[in-house]
Amino acid sequence: VPSCHGAGKSYTAARVALAFLFAHPNSIVATTAPTFRQVENVIWREMRGAVATAKIDLGGSIYKTRYDIDPNWYAIGLSSEKPDRFQGFHAKSGHMLVIVDEAAGMKAEILEAIEGLLTSKDVHLLYIGNPTVGNGPFYDSAKSPYFNKIKISALDTPNFKHNKIRTVEDLAKITSL
Repeated sequence: VPSCHGAGKSYTAARVALAFLFAHPNSIVATTAPTFRQVENVIWREMRGAVATAKIDLGGSIYKTRYDIDPNWYAIGLSSEKPDRFQGFHAKSGHMLVIVDEAAGMKAEILEAIEGLLTSKDVHLLYIGNPTVGNGPFYDSAKSPYFNKIKISALDTPNFKHNKIRTVEDLAKITSL
């Protein structure tokens, strides 16, 4: 999902993580970002908020970057400079989701290690971020036929629609005032 700033990518990805987790008992959701600060304060802040405000008690125990439902059924947030730290995750059910937030900022060798987890048909990968870098795996994924792409234009976000900005020309009128 290449998108502009403030489109709700992390908010939505946190809810996708929880939906996946509860749709697949004994699954694993792993989230990452270029820095641990981003893991803890962006997507995991959204996940903790979603669990806390859920209309029903979701159960389990949520921590800063881990949500345990059962010993083999959990979500975890991690970040590392070492590619081998992303290896070894295998869900008992076979169902696993890896979410890479701020994917444009991730080092290629880390993303290659993460893609190494995609050895089962029930393992899924979600890249989200701002398309700020003109090369690398996130950039390549936007052109690859092996990835489903969901592009979110700034013009499609609520901030623009609420202010009746539908074109670049509309934006120019507002910014020139």
